Amino acid sequence: MPKRKLASRIDELMEASAKVFISRGYKRAAMSDIAKEMGVAPGTIYLYVEGKEALFHLLVMRTAINSDLGSPDLPIRTPAPGATLEMLRRVLTLENYAPKLASALRGPPDSHAFDEVPAIITELYDNAYARRTGIDLIERSAVDWPEMADVFYEGLRAPLVKALSAYLQRGISAGKFRPVASVGVAARFIVETIAWFAIHRHGDPRPKDFPDDEARTGIIALLTETIL
Repeated sequence: MPKRKLASRIDELMEASAKVFISRGYKRAAMSDIAKEMGVAPGTIYLYVEGKEALFHLLVMRTAINSDLGSPDLPIRTPAPGATLEMLRRVLTLENYAPKLASALRGPPDSHAFDEVPAIITELYDNAYARRTGIDLIERSAVDWPEMADVFYEGLRAPLVKALSAYLQRGISAGKFRPVASVGVAARFIVETIAWFAIHRHGDPRPKDFPDDEARTGIIALLTETIL
């Protein structure tokens, strides 16, 4: 099969499998469901992947890690047990997901610059938006996959909220940031606001009231003004 056509078919497979995994969850999703969503015979999918584990691993790499696989040998093999979770543990870390925030916390407590806050918020928003399908996929799978829940919520979100809380407290103590009643609540508010507008808004059944660029600009400005 020509490379261009192969890439197109894999893209179609990724789109169909994302819809099924996100709507049904990892455990309830079946290869027959994905074939139906893709509009092909069930056996066709096995030309590309060995099974559901290989397909999910490929989808996670494409959507949560944004890895370009080039032209892989087909069918893609089933990963070793635990390989998908281990891959996510290595990649979904504070240093990888929010490097500007992690770097700011390593600096002196009173070093926060005015333009540092929008840079941090922008990075968080853009990373969430770029991985919106992957994060949706992980959150849905975490409902009935405890190990996946631990990787995402305890491995990434909890450290992110903790780091943001520490960053806000340092800025407030240095007289650079607006005081708040609870830095923990403020940090969680930032994380969840970004998550809804960058990720979950795209699954809202109501028509979109504004384009993506307007949402991005508006949320970055509002959250920056809230902090400063």
